Amino acid sequence: MDTHAARRARRKAIVEDLRKATTDEEASPPEWADLFNETAGAAKAFKTEIAGETERFVDEPDIRKALARRDRVVASLTEKIEKTNAKIRRLNLITPDARFTRPVLDAQALLRPLFRTTRRTAE
Repeated sequence: MDTHAARRARRKAIVEDLRKATTDEEASPPEWADLFNETAGAAKAFKTEIAGETERFVDEPDIRKALARRDRVVASLTEKIEKTNAKIRRLNLITPDARFTRPVLDAQALLRPLFRTTRRTAE
């Protein structure tokens, strides 16, 4: 075993007590840990946001306003989902163990309730 390589690896390990850290690598967590935490509740957050927008779409009496808002929301959410998917892909590439990987989000499946929900009719 190469003792110098093992020593360098131990030196680069994250130091629990930041007062003992001598380099920036020791004091900061690895990139995959940050990405793992950032993407932890992404799908649930998107589903909650889409459920709220679906209710707004159903409750809006003017169909033109409702369709315009839905189009803006779909564009915005699709962009957010793609950014999150880029983070997830990066996480899946650099994670040290397969148990830390995450599946990418399917934008069409997440946005489907916004297009499939029937509107309330005026009586």
